[in-house]
Amino acid sequence: TEPGNLRFDVARSLTDANRFMFYEVYHSEVAFRAHQQTAHYHRWRAAVDGLMAVPRVGERYESVMPEPYA
Repeated sequence: TEPGNLRFDVARSLTDANRFMFYEVYHSEVAFRAHQQTAHYHRWRAAVDGLMAVPRVGERYESVMPEPYA
């Protein structure tokens, strides 16, 4: 229900049940940056820091299919 957030997926590895990944799709860079300022984002960051076996890595991608939302 967050403005600008189009999709949020969580997936578990098929070969390691303790390994997860997630990704979010935002309507724009502005929406993504606004997300990073929310209280729930900061609570999530604090909550998961101690759960990570290795440091969290963020990678940026651009949606190409379906066509990017305008």
